[in-house]
Amino acid sequence: MAYVPTKKSDFDARLAPLLPDYSHAPPDAQIIELLQTNAPPTLVQTQSLQATLSETPNRIAELDSLIDSTASLLRYLTNDRNQALENQANAKKILSPCRRLPNELVTDIFIRCSLHDRDSSSLDLRAFRWTLSHVCRKWREVAIGTPEIWSNIILHFGHDPFLNGSAAFMLGVVLDRARPHDLDVFIRLKDDISTHPVCVVLLPTVRYWKSLKVYGNPDFLSPCRGFFDRLETVDVWCNDLVGPHTIISSSSTIIIHSMKIHPLPSVTLSISERCHSRIARIQVNHLEFASRGSPSSN
Repeated sequence: MAYVPTKKSDFDARLAPLLPDYSHAPPDAQIIELLQTNAPPTLVQTQSLQATLSETPNRIAELDSLIDSTASLLRYLTNDRNQALENQANAKKILSPCRRLPNELVTDIFIRCSLHDRDSSSLDLRAFRWTLSHVCRKWREVAIGTPEIWSNIILHFGHDPFLNGSAAFMLGVVLDRARPHDLDVFIRLKDDISTHPVCVVLLPTVRYWKSLKVYGNPDFLSPCRGFFDRLETVDVWCNDLVGPHTIISSSSTIIIHSMKIHPLPSVTLSISERCHSRIARIQVNHLEFASRGSPSSN
């Protein structure tokens, strides 16, 4: 059996102790020629081949042992490298400048974020307010404790896939986190929503509404007359009303700074006489006024 010196210089010097001093040589030309014919080996070749058969099993066992040891070393090195990477990531995370931000600044950042995401459904868990509240404990506490980012209520009845299942419960969570901040409410509807579970949860909060936009028939607001204590702006879009309808009726203690009623054929705006002087600006198109002393339409 032929051996050749192991060329340890081809390997990292730190691995030299693991390498054998000699390695098995590839078959010579005579052995290759014998493999290609049926000729018997010579006496010398026979002795060499018999030595190979007797010595090789022990040599293979030794190599297997080295392979196992090397594999164990490789696993150790791989695991240790992964642990080093994890320790590095943990150090970066702990030393992140975000951890040093005071809650007041984090709150201000969250509020500014809310100004750029005012079109998402209030019930969409992918919206920024829900995402911020699931990043870490600190952000969750700040997000839940910042009513401003929960105060924009957007509901698309009939088009919103989130207005199903536990929607009423989720809206209740949003409204609870928005207290006691003023609410900006946007509602789009086609059919009557007065008995919808989400509407049932929403209407008791009308005293906190600061602005209201309705795309559709606003009759579902009828039970709330006299409770719009904070309402300042009203914007109603609807083209399918026929006959007299009450758009909104307010108490005499509030000032509505702007009311816009967009094209509504043959619709009566009903506001008590005590409220006329409380509406600073009203813009109405194609509307008839039922009460005396009503402001003229613009």
